[in-house]
Parts: sequence; structure tokens; C-alpha cells
Amino acid sequence: MIVLTRKERLVLVVLSVSIAAGSLARYLFRSFPASQKIFNVANDYHEHLRLDVNRASVDDLKAIPYLGEQLARRIIAYRQQKGHIQGLNELSTIKGVGTFKWQIIKKHLMVRP
Repeated sequence: MIVLTRKERLVLVVLSVSIAAGSLARYLFRSFPASQKIFNVANDYHEHLRLDVNRASVDDLKAIPYLGEQLARRIIAYRQQKGHIQGLNELSTIKGVGTFKWQIIKKHLMVRP
């Protein structure tokens, strides 16, 4: 007989539960296509949480992780100088928006026509 330590048993239980949950989710998605709508609604809701960079205030922009007041003011100044921002990629040219910050803030912003 195999003797397992308490940690090993715990790992086996967690793996078993994970596999069972994945199998159940797969079964539900195949059996009830309407259940996928729940996840689509969650994704659509996330889209509505994004800020329109052409309408956002300094305070709105400051709420974005890693985007402080100084950078928020630079974005507003850029918007006022250039007019309507056509695409989010324009923001990557603003001083203070490096690769790391760009990867974070682009998930929280959008440009509406």
C-alpha cells in the first residue's frame, strides 16, 4: 500500500477537484450553450468599464493603476493640443509612457469615435 503524507494527499485532492470542475464546466458549455452568455456578459461589462480617453478627466485617469497625476495632466494637455485622439497608440508617444505603463493603461482606456 502506498503511504502519502498530508501535503501529498492535499495536492491530490486539489488536483482532483480542479479536474472535476473543468470537466463539469466543459460539460455545461456543451450541453447548455446559453451558459456561455454568462461569460460573454462579463466580458461586455468589462468593455463598459474602460475610459474614453477623449472624455476622461484628470481624476478619471488617475484612477488607472500606474497612471499618476502628472501623466494624467500630460495626456489631457496632449489631447487639448492635438485635438481628438484617433487611436490609443498615440498615447505611447507621451513622455512618461514606457512599455510597462503602456501595457497596463491600454487595458483601461479606449477611443470612441
